[in-house]
Amino acid sequence: MRRRLVAVAVVPLLLLTACGGSDGGSAPIATEPGPAESASGAQGEALEQAVVRYVDAFHGGRADDAYASLSARCRQELPFAEFQRMTRQATELDGDDPLRDVEVTADGARGSVSYELDVESLSQRDQPWVREDGTWRNDDC
Repeated sequence: MRRRLVAVAVVPLLLLTACGGSDGGSAPIATEPGPAESASGAQGEALEQAVVRYVDAFHGGRADDAYASLSARCRQELPFAEFQRMTRQATELDGDDPLRDVEVTADGARGSVSYELDVESLSQRDQPWVREDGTWRNDDC
């Protein structure tokens, strides 16, 4: 039980601090302009599918797949070894925790995602996503 409580406190801190870096130089994030689309539009559906794949990989211990779903900017700021540790901790905390109440908004090459997990500290509110080369990527770093 103590190990689980420590992990509950540590994972959110890792997620918040691991990606915080200097603001000097960043990779381009938006490669496709487009009109604003609701979650029911094609881009909203594509974004929701990308989120489901990312969460399944991140919480399922598939760090390679989850890391590939990060934006170029996040991959530059967050070393893979650190990200891999984060995925291990998330897997220990909740394993195959089902994703619930997914809400997405897509506006051109930017999107925002909120979703619930059983472990409340791992749930997300307004998580930023960007579309790079036609693919939605997690830009929360």
